Amino acid sequence: MEVESKEQIIKRRKEIEQDIVDMLSGAESDFTLENVKEVIYNEESQDDLMKAISMFDTGKIPEELENILELTNDAWNYFPHKTLKGLSPAEMMLKYEKEDKKTKPIKILKSKKFTAKQKDLLWSGDGKGPYSQANLTKQIRILDDSVSRVFLIVEAEINPTTFEIIKNNRHDNEFKNNVMIQQLLDRAEYRGPQFGYVVAAFEEEYKDNEVLARAEQALKYTQESIIKMHNYVIHKYL
Repeated sequence: MEVESKEQIIKRRKEIEQDIVDMLSGAESDFTLENVKEVIYNEESQDDLMKAISMFDTGKIPEELENILELTNDAWNYFPHKTLKGLSPAEMMLKYEKEDKKTKPIKILKSKKFTAKQKDLLWSGDGKGPYSQANLTKQIRILDDSVSRVFLIVEAEINPTTFEIIKNNRHDNEFKNNVMIQQLLDRAEYRGPQFGYVVAAFEEEYKDNEVLARAEQALKYTQESIIKMHNYVIHKYL
């Protein structure tokens, strides 16, 4: 993402707003542009991002997934965020440039060979590391002697070698504008060699089938993100 002028940012934001209106209309969605902007403004977790994505995806046109993800990424980059004090990431980059607060670039991993530790924790070959997986589980919360509430939870378990390689290369063109993968990298916790890196991608009380549909969408998007990460390791290192 390149630094743009204020005028360029405003122009691009208007274009994205129109694209969102058109896509919502094409998907016959009940959501509006303001709904999308509100979710992004208050976005604090992977779950919130999934809510924005689910506004576009009816599940009727699978080939539209790439367009949906791209549009959501654009909206995330150009729409205001509460956590950024009402600015968008694009505006923050412009602000940093104007204040001449250039941060030290993160070093990208150049080597295409595994270290001994990475090889040992790989999911295949001579590696003894865990498989990556996306899980959808039903969590039953019990209070006293009865069921309190039921939640649907989507979690990603990412192979340690895969996770660390992608994190070191997160500014590669394949990942730098992928909001979902960037959030997975930021929020995952290491749970040891048995599970690798674990991150919650969705959690919502199971009140009706609409929640189940959103959970299944989150599972699908999480799966796609993990596959993209694995493909990078396979093509660059194996």
